[in-house]
Amino acid sequence: YASIYARPGFIKLGRTNYGGDLISPKLENVQRTKNLLVTFKAVRYAVNDHHLLSVGVKGPGTVSVGQFNVMNVPATNSSLESCRAAWQAPEATYSFVVTGATAETQLWFLGGAFDQRAGNWPATVNRIFIDDIVVTVTK
Repeated sequence: YASIYARPGFIKLGRTNYGGDLISPKLENVQRTKNLLVTFKAVRYAVNDHHLLSVGVKGPGTVSVGQFNVMNVPATNSSLESCRAAWQAPEATYSFVVTGATAETQLWFLGGAFDQRAGNWPATVNRIFIDDIVVTVTK
């Protein structure tokens, strides 16, 4: 079963018992070695879901922050306006710096852990929506 789903307007990472990860293509437009600012938006699927989003790089570079606690979530059975408000809230925007990135660097995002079955993780669900990923060269 797939553990990452494309939805209109965002990507969902994870499903019951399993985390989902997203890995970017190589950042081919990065020339030489650069520092990057990565910003994105994240919203948790449900109040009872666990809240951990891990980030990292494959290849050259190191991240300034490896995990985020995604605490914002639309209200249960919420209206379209409430869902939009969850995405527009300041706490929906996250960022981290990649130091030493090159054209070989890939970014990755993981909702929780790959194996979230009972005993392996604090909750059996850790579903996170992400969107608006922007990578900017800072130096």
